Amino acid sequence: MKPLHVEFAHHRASRTSSVLWMVLGIALTAVAGGIIFGSMLSSKAQARSKQATNMLAQQASLSEAIQHQDEVPMAVVESANDAINKLNYPVIELLSQLEHHAKPEVQVASVELGPIRTSVRVVVQADSISQVLDFIDEIKKEPGFRTVALTHQEIGTGGEQGKSRFTLEVAQADSASRARAADAQKEQGQ
Repeated sequence: MKPLHVEFAHHRASRTSSVLWMVLGIALTAVAGGIIFGSMLSSKAQARSKQATNMLAQQASLSEAIQHQDEVPMAVVESANDAINKLNYPVIELLSQLEHHAKPEVQVASVELGPIRTSVRVVVQADSISQVLDFIDEIKKEPGFRTVALTHQEIGTGGEQGKSRFTLEVAQADSASRARAADAQKEQGQ
């Protein structure tokens, strides 16, 4: 019998080298993927680092702005208060201020805001225009009523004992001085 010659080593070496090459290829692919993935993460980390730096700079500028917030000039504060007073008409106080100057022959019928809050309309009832003009002269002495204008009149017939109705308008710009005068009166009364 003839010995059987089988070469296992050569075939095994071929298989081992194939497996080795395959493992080596997978490892290189994993390393290349790791490098690519790492560079992507690195660029994201750099972007987030820049973003964090910008946020810190903004925080510093906001902190500085907060520190300087108390340093608002008094003129700006007064201007803001004037604007608030212009939009916040104390109609009841105006009515009482006007009634203070009213006489039995001149009666204040109503006080209302004009269109777009640009003026205050005051409707008075009187027997004659001369009585209304005297009333206007009296209220012009009050702070905030310097620009009173007679804008409309209706001649009365029969109703309200024949009295006529007169519409007066006061510019909104006067409301700030009117409010300051009212505040000063309140402070003196306390």
